[in-house]
Order: sequence, then structure tokens, then C-alpha cells
Amino acid sequence: PPPMNVAVLTARADEFRLALELKPSSKLNVAFRNAGTAAGVSGWGVGPVLYGSVAEWIVQDRKGLRKFNNFERLLEQGRELNPDAPYDLPGAGALTYAYVGDTGERDQEA
Repeated sequence: PPPMNVAVLTARADEFRLALELKPSSKLNVAFRNAGTAAGVSGWGVGPVLYGSVAEWIVQDRKGLRKFNNFERLLEQGRELNPDAPYDLPGAGALTYAYVGDTGERDQEA
């Protein structure tokens, strides 16, 4: 099966999605789509995107917790989409995730 799309956990406020949304034409989406095409995986790229909220913009210390909670939401979505996949048997077809962050927006706390 093709690899799963790259999920994005962002501190961007969902309430401002109209202005801050990661659109299909964004540099990030285009770069991932091009990488998939170059690797022979048509349609691969970014998605889903899990946003933060205005609350985390106001109380910056909550950003790490929001990203952690969004990662848990991502895991749950994976279980719902793939109910027969083993989640506790790495190497046995289990869905596995890697959290990759940077030094900003409290990624290290998540």
C-alpha cells in the first residue's frame, strides 16, 4: 500500500483558518506532492491538518498540550480508518507514527 499522507499538527488557530489554512497551493503542500510524484507515489502529500486555537495564541504555554492532544486525535482517526490494523505489533503491518517537530511553537513539549 502507498504510504500515509503526512499529518500536520500546527499552532495556527482554527478560528483563523480562512487566512492561515495550509491550502493545496501552499509551498508545503506543493513540495510534498512533488516529492510523492518523484518517488512514484501519485496523490501523496499533506493531510490531515490539525489546527490549534486562539486560546493557545493567548496562553502560549498551552501550545505543547494542544499539539499532544492533536497527536492523540490523529492516532484515534487512524484507528477509526483502519480498525483491523494492529497497533501494538510494530513490523506486523501496524500503523506507526513519527512525531517530527522543531524548536518553535512548543513542539518539544508535545
